[in-house]
Amino acid sequence: MGQVAKQHTVSSLRAKGKKDLAALNIRLQSLCDRLDEMSTILDLYEIINYSYGLPHLNPDSKETVKDTANVVVKIFDKMVAEVMLKDIDIAHSQPKPIICKFV
Repeated sequence: MGQVAKQHTVSSLRAKGKKDLAALNIRLQSLCDRLDEMSTILDLYEIINYSYGLPHLNPDSKETVKDTANVVVKIFDKMVAEVMLKDIDIAHSQPKPIICKFV
């Protein structure tokens, strides 16, 4: 193979590599955009979850909202503060730490 043919082969391989890389960059950007959308949706789901006591996103979590509320009452008892379950609107600990909204 002559020098000119080798240069042509290298040039065409380089051009194909650049084209393939550009296609991968477009695909990667599309995946990043979709991941951002999904992250926003999950954030909104968690806000709704916390507001209305829906099940946690973690299916392995055995702790219920009532369990967490009971822990809150025990914490306040230790602090010698009178808090009862009826005083708690919602309490959750997913993710940690415990977050509690009072009535």
